[in-house]
Amino acid sequence: MKKLKYSSVVVLILICIFCTFNLALAEDNKKCTDKEYSKKIVYLTFDDGPTNNTLKILKILEEENVKATFFVIGELAKENSDILKQVEGQGHEICIHTYNHKNCIYSSKEEYWEDYNKANKAITDVLGHEPSKFMRMPGGSSTTIGDKGTVRAIRNELCDEGLYYVDWNISIEDALSTNVPVEKLLSTFKKELKKTFIDPNTAIVLMHDGASNSTTPKALPSIIKYFKDNDYEFKNFGDISEEELSHLLNQRQINKYNQPKQTDASN
Repeated sequence: MKKLKYSSVVVLILICIFCTFNLALAEDNKKCTDKEYSKKIVYLTFDDGPTNNTLKILKILEEENVKATFFVIGELAKENSDILKQVEGQGHEICIHTYNHKNCIYSSKEEYWEDYNKANKAITDVLGHEPSKFMRMPGGSSTTIGDKGTVRAIRNELCDEGLYYVDWNISIEDALSTNVPVEKLLSTFKKELKKTFIDPNTAIVLMHDGASNSTTPKALPSIIKYFKDNDYEFKNFGDISEEELSHLLNQRQINKYNQPKQTDASN
């Protein structure tokens, strides 16, 4: 009986030591993770180009020595191939947005993939290589265009193909109407910065470089200045690290409804 009690005590001690060790290890790992993601990063993103407004944006980005990501319309890539080449030539990342931005792409999976593949071919024909594995769904991954089941199936298939759909946590709302006044864009930007539910150290800023966004380039220097003054590092999705990608996945700014190796079961 004494031996049994002694053995039980030894086992309990070993369990306590094991648990204490694992808790300490977990805490160390947490500290490392927190340290890794305490760095401040901003991703400037532009949808709906290339157009002449893209050229104005490129000039500002070059002057500020800042890189960005452009989610491109395939039809415009064909029409303005020289501008698209300039985007890449200046070191920015080129990603697929859509071929022609028509709502009918969400009528079925087949319609969506026909549009996506046309955009992919148009951009590839201009650049000589396929665009990035990162992409942005028109209206974002929470779009209400089309029925929920179709949109959910599209999101799942994008992930099955090894693609990453990118959303945003800051929008200057420059696509709500034509040529929104600069003052309004900057006012919206400041309000977006105050949102309490976003990761304060990671900003994905949604802007547009379409033909009807001539005021966006005028607002851009002030937006860049804010992030520079607050010590953010500017990155695009072409130079994102595995750790940064993992963080954006965990924050649901990328593949919002699809966790790694899982399918989307949202409504």
